[in-house]
Amino acid sequence: LMATIEKDQFPSWTSDVHQQFQDMLSNAKWTKVTETSNYVVYSAAQQGKPTLFKLETTFDFPMEVIERGLSDGQRRKEWDEGAEDFAIVETITPDIVIVRFVTKPAAGGLVSSREFYDVRSIVRTDDCIRSICASMPQFDKTYPTPKGVTRGFDYPTGWQLEPLNGDRTKTKSTFMSQSDIKGWIPSSVINQAVPNAIITIHDDYRKFISENHSMYS
Repeated sequence: LMATIEKDQFPSWTSDVHQQFQDMLSNAKWTKVTETSNYVVYSAAQQGKPTLFKLETTFDFPMEVIERGLSDGQRRKEWDEGAEDFAIVETITPDIVIVRFVTKPAAGGLVSSREFYDVRSIVRTDDCIRSICASMPQFDKTYPTPKGVTRGFDYPTGWQLEPLNGDRTKTKSTFMSQSDIKGWIPSSVINQAVPNAIITIHDDYRKFISENHSMYS
């Protein structure tokens, strides 16, 4: 890996990714797609890129607990039903890692399994935690795609966690996702499937963290 990307390049690259994430959250022209008792989902068209999605919700646990549960890759498959495989490939720093994520087939088999190589970086301040994944274009050379596998590409995707109205025992969570899954699937099919998929992931994570929060406290 280090032949193509030096370790000391990662902190500035991930800093740029976090800035892009914040800029998109603030500046995208969001349209409400759906609302339930627990969630509000928005989308925003992006010229020349896949549609951007945002999900807002709250959790009855501190943001630190929510982040530790989300970051526990060994248990990811317990709450993410779309995950076929999740592994940390390389640790750059304690808060910057390269991950490989393989999805199960989706949309009733219309979308075959996808493989993603992302840099996951976590930034923590007193009033916010951001855990963001993004693909590096260089990864296509560093980690060649196996025959028969479709490699996807993640634009800055992940969670922004904050105390809920100043209450540090609860969390306001904003999830933003922008993935290019490649292949021939019409964007209309993908855009129809994503809102329900991200609600399902959050429902399953809510159940998981409710049952396992003590191990992350």
